[in-house]
Amino acid sequence: MIAAKFYETLGNDPESLGFLCLPQAPDHIDIEVTGECVFRCANCWGPRHTENRPRLSPDDWIEILAELQFCNTSGVTITGGEPLRYRGIVELTRGLHELGLNVTLSTTGHDPDGLLPQIFPYIHQLGIPIDSIDADVNAMWRRSKSVVGGGLEHAIAALKLAENYPHVDVTLRSVVMAQTIGGLALLPSGLEDHGVITENIRWKLYELNTKLGPRKNRSLQFSVEGSDVASALDAHTGRFKEIIYQEVSSSINRYFLIGQNGDCRFISDINGVPEELEVGNIYDDFMGVMRNINVDNYRLLVHVSNGAWHDLRQVYPDLGAGISIDEVFEVDTIL
Repeated sequence: MIAAKFYETLGNDPESLGFLCLPQAPDHIDIEVTGECVFRCANCWGPRHTENRPRLSPDDWIEILAELQFCNTSGVTITGGEPLRYRGIVELTRGLHELGLNVTLSTTGHDPDGLLPQIFPYIHQLGIPIDSIDADVNAMWRRSKSVVGGGLEHAIAALKLAENYPHVDVTLRSVVMAQTIGGLALLPSGLEDHGVITENIRWKLYELNTKLGPRKNRSLQFSVEGSDVASALDAHTGRFKEIIYQEVSSSINRYFLIGQNGDCRFISDINGVPEELEVGNIYDDFMGVMRNINVDNYRLLVHVSNGAWHDLRQVYPDLGAGISIDEVFEVDTIL
């Protein structure tokens, strides 16, 4: 079931007291369930857009996330590509919700099959991208042969639909670049003109990615200074629930991504520069990935006679120091 090892057994009754060395997974995981998408966004971080069928089924994802949950993961963002094009997206969100995970759906809102009403009951957060209230400007960044305006109409429709599900926290996501910064001040009022209630929305703005991924160098000419962003947003601090500006450097050691076939990447600056490090395939070798992202980062659990598991390292941080992650292996069950 889960990666674990009895490290030591104390006392005469091996069932009454023992230790487990358990690897520590990231608190939040991003899963790219498909590469399919009708948009070709410049500087996209996601997988190559392809019609190839993803390798992992909803049941595969649920099994992987169940194991990660036992190793500390509490939240998951479902992304792509466009996750609404993933076959089985409703079953996946339902299954992750039933695990008790905090589920975020990151989508363009392009939903030709009308799946969002079926998905909303199972998610906690929704992320919707709009870079400009001007459809032509929005389309400069989010290009598509079949959807006009960079999907602005669909994104606004998804924001309005989400108002019917008050348990869902909504984040409006905007990439800040030279072409859009002049229109940032118009975005809040433009949304309100379309009937969107902005006071319940978190507005998250992202520094243009010039540091990570295969398209990073193409973006240098469009980047802007963070101070320019701050001045453009000063007038809107009360119109949204919260306004956040995220620089690319804040992604370091924060994002752990699993691709549609199980390949894992971790954003790190271990080599002195921000980069995506490949750490293995979690579907083929769960423990191999855990070894790659853990050095001495594990939980030491004690099993007491009442059947509960307690993390002793929360009380005694140095307890068990020196246990190698290589000592951990899979067992069928621990409970």
